[in-house]
Amino acid sequence: MRPYALGYVLFEDSPEGIAKWHSFATEVLGLMRGTDVGKAVRYRMDERIARFIIVPGTPRNFTLGWEYPGEAAFRQALADLRETGVELTPVDKAGLTMRGVTEAYQFVDPIGVRSELFYGGHVEPIVPFVSPTGARFVTGDQGMGHATLLVDDVAKAKKFYLGPMGMHLRETTFLNAAFFGVNPRQHSFAAVQVPMEGSGAQLSHVMLEVEEVDDVGRALDKCVGGKAPLTTSLGKHWNDHMISFYVRTPSGWDVEFGAGGLRVEQVGDWSQVHQGGLAGASLWGHHLIGPNGEIGRNIGVPPG
Repeated sequence: MRPYALGYVLFEDSPEGIAKWHSFATEVLGLMRGTDVGKAVRYRMDERIARFIIVPGTPRNFTLGWEYPGEAAFRQALADLRETGVELTPVDKAGLTMRGVTEAYQFVDPIGVRSELFYGGHVEPIVPFVSPTGARFVTGDQGMGHATLLVDDVAKAKKFYLGPMGMHLRETTFLNAAFFGVNPRQHSFAAVQVPMEGSGAQLSHVMLEVEEVDDVGRALDKCVGGKAPLTTSLGKHWNDHMISFYVRTPSGWDVEFGAGGLRVEQVGDWSQVHQGGLAGASLWGHHLIGPNGEIGRNIGVPPG
């Protein structure tokens, strides 16, 4: 029983890091500050009361919230995971309120990713979402976007996410990366194998899609103007057709900010492909930008 969408990202940061998120989230990304719950800071991108949830803690710790369309599908997913030996822990009432969901369970997947299953996302119809920058985000049946992780074992990730999680494998690449779909978004989850000390996973980036490429350009202008550090130049991916750039968040991972993403009308209507070329992950652009502003290789070109 596959999830419906990536519903939220919950992550930890220091008090100083959390304070830096406000100007980044609202002025650069165009997110709306939601209602804080205790020490948790929340940001909206649509009618949902929380898409990004930041809590005090260890920087770079993160949790992916996978949404199910209703209670029946949610219960079946829990049963599927339990059958494979996954240990599930219920989220308490305070945690549900913070996340803005009806029910949720936590688990750690075989590659060390902290994840949650939930259903019944809470909406706020009386106080509408209004972006400080005028941006309109592509969410709905495509969820909040996609998450890309750096992992130590892509094969182990494929076994779990194609098995108990029921996702579709939409593509692989020569860089030992796998892209998984659960809804009309070309991919909602991706895992890229990199050398790592020990086992585990790191958050590489979260992709947010807006309706208009002009909103991408305006956000890019903010970054060029010094509001946030660019890590990858404007470009167009060959797989999902996203015209986007990458920017470093105050928490140390990236946001991919784009428009024009490919929509797969039927979840299963996608022939798995393997990118075997060595020219990069993008039709144009997406060059790495170093700390001093130097322009490097395309993000899909092997180092060296």
